[in-house]
Amino acid sequence: MTSSTPGAYLNTVPASAVTSTQGATNGAAATATLTVDAPNVTLSKAFSPTPIAVGGTSVLTVTVANAGANAVALTGVALTDTLPRT
Repeated sequence: MTSSTPGAYLNTVPASAVTSTQGATNGAAATATLTVDAPNVTLSKAFSPTPIAVGGTSVLTVTVANAGANAVALTGVALTDTLPRT
């Protein structure tokens, strides 16, 4: 299951809703709570050295961390960083 909305969701299969080609069925309803965790993604950036001398060079380090307790691989993540103009 995938979801972009964190929260707890109740999933219920009514009695006799599942059948097989052999005629078997679920005699009782089955219920489970599905929990979708919000991603714990953090972003930081740092210049080195700081301050930057006139005409000097600085290295920009961008760090993206995905360190949630139940972290999973993220897809479709993008970063746009517009540097200020002088």
